[in-house]
Amino acid sequence: MSNKIKLVLLGIFLSILTILIISISSRNYVYEVDFKSNINNINDINITLSQEDNVIEIIDKSINDNKLKIKLKANKIGKANIDVSSKEEYKMETFYVHRFNIITKNSYYGKSNNDIVIPIFMLIYISFCLYLLIKKYRKSINDNL
Repeated sequence: MSNKIKLVLLGIFLSILTILIISISSRNYVYEVDFKSNINNINDINITLSQEDNVIEIIDKSINDNKLKIKLKANKIGKANIDVSSKEEYKMETFYVHRFNIITKNSYYGKSNNDIVIPIFMLIYISFCLYLLIKKYRKSINDNL
């Protein structure tokens, strides 16, 4: 099998694997908010969800050591804003829901769950390309000597 076919097949395989990992793991998103003030009761926090037509729903919310965790579930494509406020602090984030119910934070191409696989798979692909180039270079050096 030629090197070009190997590269194309590896690229297709890594792309499909990336899409599967992100689409399966990004249907739920855990939004974490750190509070500087001392808050131990969930009732001391006001959470407001403003959205179009039930785009995102809050599944669960909990607080531990001044860190609020809100678990979100995607329902359909759209945009939603979450306002979290206490007596002293205020935070707002925007979430986008894409096709296949992938939730991203702060921008349309923002952070999603397991998005770290994209640079890892790119690194694997580039490393394989470099390996093939070095192998071809060494072969051509041996042939010319």
